[in-house]
Amino acid sequence: MKISQFLFLFTLLILSQFTSAQSETDCASFAKTGLELLNAEEFIHDGHYHSMTLKEGDQMVVIKPFYKTKKYQIVVFAKENLPGINIIIQNNKNDVLYKSTDNKNTQIYTFIPQKNENMSIIINVTIGENPNPNNTGCVSILVGYSINSY
Repeated sequence: MKISQFLFLFTLLILSQFTSAQSETDCASFAKTGLELLNAEEFIHDGHYHSMTLKEGDQMVVIKPFYKTKKYQIVVFAKENLPGINIIIQNNKNDVLYKSTDNKNTQIYTFIPQKNENMSIIINVTIGENPNPNNTGCVSILVGYSINSY
């Protein structure tokens, strides 16, 4: 390989890493914009911003502990350029507790767990009518717990 080819490939590699890091930084900033979606009169954000840049057909899974003495609200939102997202929440036995497609694609889920357990929040980005593998956007999950939990 010639030195000029090596330098060209090396430069492309460095630029792609910078672009990727920049998009993740933008995604983290986007996650903070969703705080207004949490019902602030009842819920406090747990302080964790779960966000990732996804494309059509991608999946994101976040596993979090939930406790039976608390009431929770999970909010999922995405950049408008994505065709849509489907949400599934499962307990540690893979029982489906919530499915957005069964709930008019509502992206806010409020619940009180029956017991202490880890739950999986699974986000699937749908594939649009005209699939575009280059169509990417930020998907974020925020979890809040009730101020009035007993």
